[in-house]
Amino acid sequence: MGAGVDQKNADPILQIVQLQGLVELMENFDGKEEFYKNSSLHGGLLWRDTLVQAAIEVARKIGVRQVGIVAAHNLSYANQYTIERYQKGYDEVALRMGFEREPILGNFVLEI
Repeated sequence: MGAGVDQKNADPILQIVQLQGLVELMENFDGKEEFYKNSSLHGGLLWRDTLVQAAIEVARKIGVRQVGIVAAHNLSYANQYTIERYQKGYDEVALRMGFEREPILGNFVLEI
């Protein structure tokens, strides 16, 4: 996960700009089935949600009242071949966790 506090707004926001789960890591391993069986994915742990929840807790501890997740269409490394994958990995996670889409750029924000 990559995140930082953007203080340009009147209210600072902890902005998540990179959110990866173990699926990305698995793509580079031989013997994926065995790796999967021995990973937390086998037990149903949603890594992206866990990372976002950790960011929310960090924001609370440092006094930031908003957490953001960059929308898939705003990722500099997304393209026509990968956009659907990033929509699942960023947009669907944000919506599932109660983030709302902000109207200007279409990124996701959660007030905490």
